[in-house]
Amino acid sequence: MKASPTSIFTMVSKSLTCIGMICLVFACAEEDPKKDPPIIIPDSGVMAGVEMLGGVEIPLAGTMIEPMAGTEMAGTEMAGTNMAGTNMAGTNMAGTNMAGTEMAGTDMAGTDMAGTEAPLPPDPMVNTGWIGGPCGRDSDCAYSGGLCLPENGGYPRGMCTQECDRFCPDQDGMPVTFCVDNVLMGPGACVQRCDYIAFEGTGCRPGYSCVTRPRTGEPDVSFGVCLPTEQVGEPEPVRPPDGSSTCVQELAALGVQFEVRGDQSEAAGNGLTCEISDAVRVQNPINGVVYRYIESASATPLYGSCELMLAVYELSGLLREYGINEVGHIGTYNCRVISGTSTLSRHGYGDAIDLGSFFTTSGQEYNIIRDWEHDTTTFSTEAARALYEIGQQMHARGIFNIVLTPNYNAAHDNHFHVDLTPGGNYHGKMDEGLHSCGNEHAENR
Repeated sequence: MKASPTSIFTMVSKSLTCIGMICLVFACAEEDPKKDPPIIIPDSGVMAGVEMLGGVEIPLAGTMIEPMAGTEMAGTEMAGTNMAGTNMAGTNMAGTNMAGTEMAGTDMAGTDMAGTEAPLPPDPMVNTGWIGGPCGRDSDCAYSGGLCLPENGGYPRGMCTQECDRFCPDQDGMPVTFCVDNVLMGPGACVQRCDYIAFEGTGCRPGYSCVTRPRTGEPDVSFGVCLPTEQVGEPEPVRPPDGSSTCVQELAALGVQFEVRGDQSEAAGNGLTCEISDAVRVQNPINGVVYRYIESASATPLYGSCELMLAVYELSGLLREYGINEVGHIGTYNCRVISGTSTLSRHGYGDAIDLGSFFTTSGQEYNIIRDWEHDTTTFSTEAARALYEIGQQMHARGIFNIVLTPNYNAAHDNHFHVDLTPGGNYHGKMDEGLHSCGNEHAENR
């Protein structure tokens, strides 16, 4: 179809000038109001105050604009340039020579240094395919009901879970699990309990922190579990008060979470006074082991002398060698006398603890009243052997000054009594199959 002159010159105004027999048509383009105005560059080459497309003013007085790719900036005067708030994301600075550029006064606070943050350490892949382990999709969680919480949802390298309403399954050779709220929308979610044997030093995979959470449907039962560090943060380091004792400073340096209570005293009757030096109240877990009163469903803080808590910290290291991550104890501080005497018990000084049972990461319990085998070194069960060895090692390693096992007397058939009697050095040893006692302890227990 042939275009009409009208359609060709719709946007053109015409003027006709004739010289002799020659007529010239001058056509001037009309300004299109829909188009942006042209950029006017002053003859001097200075772009100060130039209005760019969109109305952005670039205050680069005296600076010539050149392409940035491969641009050499040596000698370019940056002094006084205000770069606060400048978005450098994606700017290619490769090969740019910044020698001599003055950056003094540049505010880098909040600058996004993406790519410079140290990556997470490699995942040890301890519980791959199981609750709490890494995953990329649901099928990587190779068990019934397996769900994968994705990395882009805030779970570093993904995390396997499943729905729960109170309890979670456990699997041999894998860290123990626990059911908590506020992970899934609605039901509880199974997560990994902190395991300082599988993940030495932290109890959790890289990117996750050990925090205490209550059980779904049973809020009075709490355990340390592994949740993303970015969500729960890391425990604040303990800062002991100025002038604290060497013991309190050492406890803080170990990363133990505690409250300082100072020196305490309490009347015990008959003119006796219970005294605790450097009393502290310590949160669980302690060096990867939870200490729970044996008749309680949940763990509560331990209260006693600072010296006792240092010993408990060392005890936890020993217990972890046996795969133990929980202890059922029968008490620490108790202002009382030794039964049948007028002598204060070491519990009255806050430097003793009674140990009744031990729980392994695989869910096995070593119960002293049930599993201890008297007066023998030939044991019929693994539990009996472990209990005997733990009793021996607590004394051999100097963790406690006094260690009383069920071989001491009938009053100790259901627990180990361990304490820090000053100058004490006794362990209820077996001598030709007989119970043996030590006079040095009978007076100072």
